[in-house]
Amino acid sequence: MKLLTDFDPMPWGKHKGVLMQDVPASYLHYLWITGKEHDKQCPVAAYIRRNLAALQQEHPDGIW
Repeated sequence: MKLLTDFDPMPWGKHKGVLMQDVPASYLHYLWITGKEHDKQCPVAAYIRRNLAALQQEHPDGIW
C-alpha cells in the first residue's frame, strides 16, 4: 500500500483527483465514520490515521 501524502491526489470518490491536503476534513470525517477507520488496507484510512490530530482541529464538530 502506497502511503498518501498531502500532495497526492485523492484516489477515488467525490473528491477524486483533489490533493489530499485540499480534501475537506468533513468529507474525510464522513469516510472515517462510515467504515474506513476499520479498513487496514485503505491508503485514505491510513492518511486519516496519520493526520487525525490536524483533522480534528479542522473539523472539531465531528466525532473521530
